Amino acid sequence: MTVTTLPTFDDVESAARQIGGAAHRTPVATSRTVNRRTGAEIFFKCENLQRGGAFKFRGAFNALSRLSPDERRRGVVTFSSGNHAQAIALAGQVLDIPRVIVMPSDAPSVKKIATEGYGGEVVLYDRDREDREAIGRRLAHERGLTLIPPYDHPHVIAGQGTAARELIDEVGTLDLLFVPCGGGGLLSGSALSARAMAPACQVIGVEPAAGDDATRSFRTKTLQTVHNPATVADGARTPSLGSLTFPLVLEYVSDMTTVDDRALLRTMFYLWERLKLVVEPTGALGAAAVLGSDLDFLATDDSTAGGRRENRDPTPFRDDAMRMMNGTPSIPAYYAAIAGLDIIDEVGVDRIRARSRELTARLLALVDEHGWTSAAARDPDRLAGTVAVNVPDALLVARTLKARNFLVDYRPPVGVRMSPHFYNTPDEVDAIMSEIKSIVATR
Repeated sequence: MTVTTLPTFDDVESAARQIGGAAHRTPVATSRTVNRRTGAEIFFKCENLQRGGAFKFRGAFNALSRLSPDERRRGVVTFSSGNHAQAIALAGQVLDIPRVIVMPSDAPSVKKIATEGYGGEVVLYDRDREDREAIGRRLAHERGLTLIPPYDHPHVIAGQGTAARELIDEVGTLDLLFVPCGGGGLLSGSALSARAMAPACQVIGVEPAAGDDATRSFRTKTLQTVHNPATVADGARTPSLGSLTFPLVLEYVSDMTTVDDRALLRTMFYLWERLKLVVEPTGALGAAAVLGSDLDFLATDDSTAGGRRENRDPTPFRDDAMRMMNGTPSIPAYYAAIAGLDIIDEVGVDRIRARSRELTARLLALVDEHGWTSAAARDPDRLAGTVAVNVPDALLVARTLKARNFLVDYRPPVGVRMSPHFYNTPDEVDAIMSEIKSIVATR
């Protein structure tokens, strides 16, 4: 197969054999709550548990492992906002192939760090003023490297198609398959697998609403583009489908749809909370298309997902995820620290710590004012100050705090441990403490 030939399901089968033993066969998650709410049997293919944290390792390893000895010696170059970058870096590490990764300067820092940690040489560029593909071609020419693009490559597409192949092989024939879409590599490969293994299955590509170039391309049958779309789904901020993925999408995909960032973030937090699946926004696109309009029950439904239960809710700010410090969405700083996860990018750890100290000090002052015993965690390396309060009717107080966007533990007989989120305002802290005082006074 040459790099200009459209891949087929035979190539997906070949890729499955090629990556066997290197890529993980990721689990499939289910949720009785989701099934009950949707009236369907829903399966989540957990590619967040793949090596490198995303499905991209499949295509990267398939492509790199097929290079000739001379190509391996000279190395490869690619361009990516993060996941393909990490995948090429990791696959190159496994196969001992030098790799150069062209990444946007505003890519999530955690992805840049991971790419470098896998031994990739990172070359940064300004996505607003520079063309990453041109940079990649120039580096390939100057250094004699083989260019492995993130989606428009037959071996990459075939490798990505192994995810859907595994899913259908495990759960059987599907009626619908919802697949995230950026450049179309995963969507194209998945559609190849679905057509061969479940011919009646409708494959639906899902894009962020702000980056709907593939949807428009599908509707008009003419390749459409978008420039640097402002969406939290950084893995889908691609300019267009590719010369290989576009015809494959037209031939094998049943329909395209979009979801806005609000629905996407709500879904992402739901997956975190209920299924305990830590996914990034791009990875939640397919689930958002299925669940987006059905998530109003999040704050009231007490059912557990798959029989699992968590004793506290670490994410009470679902709809406020983009509020950050000043009410302005930060791209690509698209989610905040919760329950031990890192704050990333423009939000800034120092700003969070300063904000946390301010709010914790306010909280302590109010606790002292009301005459309750208290203690505060003042570790400068913590991102959230914690105040332990021993008050009457602590359980009722804990429930009230949780409803007002505090991280709360109820620990009898000690009382309540509470931490204000970094976006709580001083007025909000004052209001909740006044409410607690009223609750206690009337009991």
